Amino acid sequence: MTSDLDRFRDVLAAVGPAPDARELSEILWLACHVPVPDETPKPASPVPSEPPAEPVEDRPASPPPVPDVPSPLTALHPRPVAGTGPGGTAAAEVLVPTAPMLADPRGVQRALRPLKRRVPSRHRLELDEEATAARVADTGRWTPVLAPAPERWLTLGLVVDGGPSMRLWRPLARELTEVLVRQGSFQDVHVNHLDTAGRVSSAPGAPRRDPGTLVDPSGRRAVLVLSDCSGPHWWDGRAARAVRRWAQAGPTAVLQPLPERLWRRTAAPVTPGLAVLPRPGAPNTDLLFTPYDGATAPGVPVPVLEIAPHWFAAWARLVSGAGPQPAAVATLPARPPGGAPVRRERDLPVEERVRRFLAAASPAAAELAAHVAVSVPSLPVMRLIQHRVLGGPGPGQLAEVLLSGLLRPMGGVHYEFVPGAREALLDTLPRPEALHTRDVLEAVSAEIERLAGTSAETFRALLPRDGGPVVLTAGTDHFALVTPRTRAVLTQDEPAPRSPALFGHDFDPLAASARMPHGLVVGETEARQRVVREIVTELAAHHSPAGLDMIFAGFGEHPLGGAIGLPHHTHDYEELLGRPALLDEFLDFLAEEMTARDLGRLSGRLLVVADISLTFPSSRRDAAEALLSLAQRGEPLGVHLLLSSTTVERTTIWRRFLPLLKWRVAATRLPPAELQQVMGRATLRFPTEDTAYLLTPGSPPRPFEVQGIPTRILRPPQFDQPTYQGVPPPFRSALRSIETRLRAREGRLSSPPHAIFEGPFAPDREAAATAYGRMLARLGVTSADRVMLTSWTVLKGWLSGAPANAPSRWPGTMLISDADLMPSAADSSSVDALAAQMDENEGLVVVLCGERGLLRALSERHPRFTSRFAGITAERTFALAPGAPADLTEVPQVSGRRLPLGIEHGDADEPVVLDLDVHPHLLVTGPPGTGAADVMRLVLGELLKRLPADDKPVYFIDRVAGPGVPPDVSERYLRYARTQSEVAALLDEVGTRVRGGGPSRNAETYLVIEGLLERGHEDLTRAVMPLLESSHQTGFHLVMSHPQTVRADPGPLLSKLRELAAPAVITGPCTGPEAETWAVTPPSEPLPRGWVVVARPGDRPKIVQLVT
Repeated sequence: MTSDLDRFRDVLAAVGPAPDARELSEILWLACHVPVPDETPKPASPVPSEPPAEPVEDRPASPPPVPDVPSPLTALHPRPVAGTGPGGTAAAEVLVPTAPMLADPRGVQRALRPLKRRVPSRHRLELDEEATAARVADTGRWTPVLAPAPERWLTLGLVVDGGPSMRLWRPLARELTEVLVRQGSFQDVHVNHLDTAGRVSSAPGAPRRDPGTLVDPSGRRAVLVLSDCSGPHWWDGRAARAVRRWAQAGPTAVLQPLPERLWRRTAAPVTPGLAVLPRPGAPNTDLLFTPYDGATAPGVPVPVLEIAPHWFAAWARLVSGAGPQPAAVATLPARPPGGAPVRRERDLPVEERVRRFLAAASPAAAELAAHVAVSVPSLPVMRLIQHRVLGGPGPGQLAEVLLSGLLRPMGGVHYEFVPGAREALLDTLPRPEALHTRDVLEAVSAEIERLAGTSAETFRALLPRDGGPVVLTAGTDHFALVTPRTRAVLTQDEPAPRSPALFGHDFDPLAASARMPHGLVVGETEARQRVVREIVTELAAHHSPAGLDMIFAGFGEHPLGGAIGLPHHTHDYEELLGRPALLDEFLDFLAEEMTARDLGRLSGRLLVVADISLTFPSSRRDAAEALLSLAQRGEPLGVHLLLSSTTVERTTIWRRFLPLLKWRVAATRLPPAELQQVMGRATLRFPTEDTAYLLTPGSPPRPFEVQGIPTRILRPPQFDQPTYQGVPPPFRSALRSIETRLRAREGRLSSPPHAIFEGPFAPDREAAATAYGRMLARLGVTSADRVMLTSWTVLKGWLSGAPANAPSRWPGTMLISDADLMPSAADSSSVDALAAQMDENEGLVVVLCGERGLLRALSERHPRFTSRFAGITAERTFALAPGAPADLTEVPQVSGRRLPLGIEHGDADEPVVLDLDVHPHLLVTGPPGTGAADVMRLVLGELLKRLPADDKPVYFIDRVAGPGVPPDVSERYLRYARTQSEVAALLDEVGTRVRGGGPSRNAETYLVIEGLLERGHEDLTRAVMPLLESSHQTGFHLVMSHPQTVRADPGPLLSKLRELAAPAVITGPCTGPEAETWAVTPPSEPLPRGWVVVARPGDRPKIVQLVT
């Protein structure tokens, strides 16, 4: 036997390394257990006898076998980084699915089950049937017995750190939010964002709040903070102060996306040990922690969790009071830990950095880095490699690679290897680079094939395509190869939409191939607004809202003359020159938008329409520079600028603008010099008022006729409000009933649940319809959380337009605000077209809004169409919320010179205030006897309370008081006037004070006019108008009570107040020129006394219950 083994060893040694005893025994063991294939030849089948020969000419010749041709594969390329060189290949953008960051979402949900308990509610009661039956049997009295209803024990606050190093974890935050919401352990899940100043907000860029707003006084709120604890606000202690505050009020933990081995390098290093809470849900200050080694550091203990199921399970058992649990605890002291550690890795040679990384990283992270070295270093691609090749171990390994110092960010999700790092990693591969590259390419391609067409998160990539709108940079590497079937899923091939027929000429200024991204419209106000309206509506009809956003900014007037109902539009900025704070907000928005697009975080096209009226403001040169920068940088970022102006001056700023504005429109006849400067010709014929000229590169000016585009003033829905905020109680109760049915799945309104909202007041029914759409998205009935507000007038044009923009392609809920026009016989074909689109797209929910009787009128004209809808009607408009008082007697608490009016009609009971610093003027209007005098008494009383006791610069003109002077006017006002002569003297004194001729130069001055009657109206208007013109510089304020007029013209004084964006408080039926000027839609029933409409230009009107 020994000789046989020796011979066997010699045979193996001849073909490779000599095996040792262990390897030899394993080879023999395998030889005994591996089955040997049966090589016995099968018996030959009997040969059939040959048939009789047939003539050769009668036997058809069989075609030669056709070899299988493999399906052609298409390469997927990453999007080019901003600033890369041009290329020559056309491509189209597609949405490619990527792998999730959360490795085991179901495991996380199972781990949190110990928190899924119910406790008696302190606010809600329900009927106790057994106790009620027992009481009836014992006493004979039919009195219900109410008991506290059970509810979830805890609410959860998920706080996402907004530090600079947390950008790559935003997808993880979204996935974690969805998992926690769907888990069902918590009464509610609130998501907030922690900024670098240590304050919180409901969304990035939203108003910031104090961290104490997240504290629940009852102690039944748990807080999870998703953070890598590495930002500057962690090292200087601002973030730690916020976390300490939450930990002192309830159970709080930090979710750390970094692997545990890197925690010691953060501002919140941990100590392992055993932790226990004395009672379930106790705050962290009651946490008893015993370290495995050493003593407990001073500070508030906060558990730190890896994002893995077993870490969540230990924390859930700890919070539920299940006894001592293993934990890693960071103690947050009152003082910050000090400066961030000095990092010198970038000074080391690349080979040394790679060596250190391979020595310190986990095996999975080292393998992931090697795979990325042969692919594209993009974050979504890294996630695909991690999920497919490594099995998705979690975000920690991805963090090790991204923080290794071997990659540097290139903007957005793009990274690149530092020089020499890729080559050093390739040297560590055990196989040739070509084989490794092929394996990674096949793995990524297979993962994309598996995820295509699912609900997975997507990222934008480029697919070579003839005639595509995007230019693929030369030399761009590909990261995957997709089959024709997957290509069809990604591209969703459909007929290309026709080009917009602007002014009768087929050209699309938004197309990349047009090479003229920016335009100019010059002419008189009304004419250029008609041209801009035609441009906007035509572009909206040929570009999907998913790929085009529109921003309207008016430095003087609105570019369109007023907002129109387009689902593409996202922001309206009006009268920017008179509102410095709003102008700053607009400029900040532009800067943030351009930065986000530079980093690759935003895609799609953005059209900025800016009307500068006469000239660029010399006092705000930053506004002109911001628009100029947008025109210079916007083309490769998908940003387009459309300027409109009355004239083009020969100034430096216009000379810098004109070469960038490739296409131009002369809306009216211009002076010859200006026409030569804008259109290249000094003379052009304008035979009619509707004639205009279009100039494009390479073509002479071409005439066209401006078409009248119907417009309708609409308000965008408020997407950032809670679900039922602003919804009147009758609608609210109906929505809650529908939500209860959908949650229980006992029945549906329809499939999908289309609805008609009927009510007397347009803001009420539009707010209810918007909340309905958001509720359907929240419950998963619709696939997209998007409510598109449009009008029937505009929608009819889309229904007959290109198929790419048809409603069947839109996700979410479409709200038609003026559905009262639909029962018209002339619209029958459009209604049938909408019905066909609704049948084609099961994910589209259509919501109609109109007056009472809309459902009945539609049923009579279009019965089959109306059968798809459920009717929801508000029987009472001004009903109070349950438990609300019939009269408000307590003034909401506000600070500064903000004057409280009352409570907004809605679910949130938000106070409505007038801020005299933001809106220095006010109009109160309404018929006699409807409460306008009550509003004036309330405003004046609150104003006088807030002025200094020794200086109340209030001048009062009383045009409605009878003979005699009230006894307290000398104490309340600086001067009181009632007669014509007194009014003239008062106005002279006000003018002297405002113009700085008196001792109170630059002081605030308040002029109050009550009861502006016809007699003396012209003199008063002539005196007040100059004061209003300079009010933003002199501190002049006008508060005016104006009785409702019956004439069509509101007059110069009211028009000036509207131009200065003054709020209006309207009482009674809300009709007349005042309501029309402030774009208030009158309700079908007058407002009762004690209720008003507060309208601010640029904001939706609010129904307010006054403080009495």
